[in-house]
Amino acid sequence: MKVDMTQQAPTIVMGLLIVACLLLLVLLVRQWQIGKRIRWQATSLEAEVHARDNELGYLVSDRLPRLMETRQPAQREPVPGLRDQRLLGTRFAEHIEAIINVHAVAVARLRQQADHAVRDTLGGIMGQMQALVGEQEVALSAMQHRHENPDVLHDLLTLDHLNARMGRKAQVLAVLCGKWVGRQRDASTLTDVVRGAISKIGDYSRVRYTENDDVAVAAPVVEAVVLCLAELLENATRRSEPNAPVWVSVFRAYNGLSITVDDAGIGMTDQELLQARELIEGARPVDITRLGDPPRIGFPAVAALARTYKFSAHLDGQSSSGGLRATIFVPAALLTTPAERPRPGASRAAAVTPAVVNGSGLPQRRRGAGPSPAAAQLNDRKDLARRAPEEVGERLGAFQRGTRAGRRADADSSDSYDR
Repeated sequence: MKVDMTQQAPTIVMGLLIVACLLLLVLLVRQWQIGKRIRWQATSLEAEVHARDNELGYLVSDRLPRLMETRQPAQREPVPGLRDQRLLGTRFAEHIEAIINVHAVAVARLRQQADHAVRDTLGGIMGQMQALVGEQEVALSAMQHRHENPDVLHDLLTLDHLNARMGRKAQVLAVLCGKWVGRQRDASTLTDVVRGAISKIGDYSRVRYTENDDVAVAAPVVEAVVLCLAELLENATRRSEPNAPVWVSVFRAYNGLSITVDDAGIGMTDQELLQARELIEGARPVDITRLGDPPRIGFPAVAALARTYKFSAHLDGQSSSGGLRATIFVPAALLTTPAERPRPGASRAAAVTPAVVNGSGLPQRRRGAGPSPAAAQLNDRKDLARRAPEEVGERLGAFQRGTRAGRRADADSSDSYDR
């Protein structure tokens, strides 16, 4: 039986069209799937690029500045991590951490170089200042020897006291810069150490202490202990009421002695006390370029002196008067036995001068070789830490008016005059 192809042609064509449509449909579905995947990849890539851009912005605006704000590498607070946690484990995150580490090393190196440069420059300037203060001290001492007017003496003693305070500031800054304290003393009793510290502060009349001449501080560390005690006394007077006393006590222990300063001031909060203890005990490194305005140099200087000269300083917390208690502990190796001081009678006997005989065999009249008014003034100046300048001036003036009256009785030696 013959098949009529003309009748079958529409069927064949229809089948072919259906197959073509099915193929086209498959291709369209495939293309749609491919396009969808490409769009998803593009969206993901765009989101990743956006996340990386945001991460770089976060690095520049927050993480690196936070790294710059840290004072010391040992104190550095943890720098915030990645903002977008989807980047964890990627090479981009590794590169970011590498940038932070390189930046941290560079910052630490630059900060160290800047700190050394500032210390060298400031230390040199303070050395020159100490020399000028020393020259001024000599000039003021000479003026006090020459002038006898009590008002002039009062002004000179006031200037001498201000010069001593200025010298202390120069010494403290020099110590912070790693320099020497700039002065060497003989071994001194605790009484002399306390008086020396009192003479270097402003409100010295408020300090109360008990004399102790049974033990002395060795010569190499006397000036360092005096400076430390002066800084603690200055802090105590500044942080307490204007009329409140500050007490200095000395306690002898088996392995040394402690010098305690108690004030009746405002004290410190727990956080302030913790930070102050870290500073005074040397637990926190000091960046000399970040001491504040005005610069807070007292506790860092005490820590530097204690570390250099092998004694220690501590903040013990609240004092019995509600203020603050600070202690300097001097080990027994830095203590010595006080040197015996000459008795007043022996010094007077040594001052007697034998008479000079002239050509006629008679004793020639001459001025006595006893202590001069200038020497008397110098001895009285040692009590400056315990007496006000007005009292010192009045006593010196009264003494020298009496000596002038005695000189006028001797016409041959009347060489003094009012200045």
